[in-house]
Amino acid sequence: MPILDEDIVENKDENALDQFSPTWSATPLQNFLTSIFLLVFLGGALTICSILNFNTFFSIILCSSVGPLGLSIARKLKMYP
Repeated sequence: MPILDEDIVENKDENALDQFSPTWSATPLQNFLTSIFLLVFLGGALTICSILNFNTFFSIILCSSVGPLGLSIARKLKMYP
């Protein structure tokens, strides 16, 4: 029995929905805790910059790298998806 084009299209649509549906999403509590975690992380970086008296350019570079680093740590701690 030949495979019809309509069958292929139906299967592609179902697989596409399954492929892009998230396994789990963040709850509002997880969003709140992650934002607090990132703020504390950024505050620590700013404190280190002020204690060690870094220049402005280095402080901007350090603090801009803190956000992605903190988010990756939060994901490893299973705080955020």
